[in-house]
Amino acid sequence: MSIEGKKIQLQVGKMKEAIDAFSSKGNNVTQDMLVQCHHLLLISEISQRGVVIPLDATDDQILAAIVNVAGKSLIDENNVKSPLIAGAAAVSAMIAEKCADIALQLNDSFSIVILKEEQWASAFQRCRDVSDGRFISLLDIATKMNHLAKEGMNICHANVMSLLLHRVAFGNFLRACAFSNPEQPPVFKRALESCLKGQALLAQHQIHEDDRDNRGNDDDDFSNYYTHDAIPPLLNLVRIALSKKNEKRA
Repeated sequence: MSIEGKKIQLQVGKMKEAIDAFSSKGNNVTQDMLVQCHHLLLISEISQRGVVIPLDATDDQILAAIVNVAGKSLIDENNVKSPLIAGAAAVSAMIAEKCADIALQLNDSFSIVILKEEQWASAFQRCRDVSDGRFISLLDIATKMNHLAKEGMNICHANVMSLLLHRVAFGNFLRACAFSNPEQPPVFKRALESCLKGQALLAQHQIHEDDRDNRGNDDDDFSNYYTHDAIPPLLNLVRIALSKKNEKRA
């Protein structure tokens, strides 16, 4: 393994430990946890560009790294091996999911800024200059959270933030799928689960409050499977089931 690969492998391991630490808190989430988790999400994206920075990096260090790597290609098989690419993408997805969960749990009790405007402005502009959509999306989520923290967060806003973060998670899970063993279903299952969570949140956002109680649990709504996003993981899960002659699962 190359020196670059070893550094990324070590970083992926540290980020997994950080996710476990967040998970160990259960429902005892705080605003600082959301800030830390979003910072970790930015660091994970930086890692997918082949650059490793400390997990306890300051805002200035994170944003300086973003300015440095914005526009760079994601790591590929020319840099590191496929399983490590998949692992880096999957851990980014899991961090985004954790951010989404924390945002929902905080609900209307969120009143702290993620990144200070004077700090992220230059990084945002750099990403726009080089059309780096992945970083633009992550920074845009931070700016939306900052605005809502000032104006007042409510459950509807929390659902939107969670939905956006689940979209980030889903994209990273799909990337993990592309570099994973095509005969192993777990990563495809995680991609599908992430897609369904996002669809459920979208449905909740679209339904009027008065009708929501009559609709039931959106997590169990089979219409969430009938979307373009659900097709790739579903097709792969069917393919794997058929290849193993498991027609019931298919």
